[in-house]
Amino acid sequence: MRKCFVFPFLISLIAAPALAQDSIDQIEQGVSAQFAKLQSFSGAYDLTASFKLKPEQTAPMNLVGGGTVDYAKVGETPRYKGFLWAGFSPTGRLLQAQALYDGQIGYYEALAPLFKLNESGQATMAEIVPPGGKLVFDAMRKNLANLTALPAEQVNGQDCYVLRASIKDAESPVAGLKAWFAKATGILYKVTLADAAGADMAVITMNDVKVNGEMAGDPFKFVSLAPPPPPAPPAAPAPADTTQK
Repeated sequence: MRKCFVFPFLISLIAAPALAQDSIDQIEQGVSAQFAKLQSFSGAYDLTASFKLKPEQTAPMNLVGGGTVDYAKVGETPRYKGFLWAGFSPTGRLLQAQALYDGQIGYYEALAPLFKLNESGQATMAEIVPPGGKLVFDAMRKNLANLTALPAEQVNGQDCYVLRASIKDAESPVAGLKAWFAKATGILYKVTLADAAGADMAVITMNDVKVNGEMAGDPFKFVSLAPPPPPAPPAAPAPADTTQK
């Protein structure tokens, strides 16, 4: 099932006094305007998750994870790539996923061999959403309900807008979402996903954010996460010619 891949959600919340509250429209305008000024940015993700695959499961599954995000504009055309993994440990990865928009075509891929998940394909710019700006709000308004503005908070020294919403898909194990957007850049800095009881199932935060810096190489190329197929066995030698000459 193809879903909007808002790949990038970001950084741990530090307790701080609440700041003034803005309306949804004011937040969208502020985030969109600041994000539009960015020429590029990159960052890294941290992820923690605790959830039950089935209601009857006695103990939750506790996961850690991480990833990266890169964004750049060539002229006025955005390019972006997000990668995220999760597992019991950094070396025991259960899930790997990536989403990329190269300026013309979007790509997505999700691999989870334990759950027999292997999905990949092309997508539109609206489906491969960068971590900030107006496209995030378009995706939120389409896929979420009860979008509510909360009092602003600080995340690692960044003044952030805060939004809360519920998930429209009744079959989703995720019931609610909170998102923190940096006021200075419009970058999505943190996301929490909650179950029906309001308990956090996953927290995704961004760190090591570098704005308008140089990028090494070209990160906006799609390279599959799947291991390459094993080499074909060597061809059997041709039978000897036993005919008499």
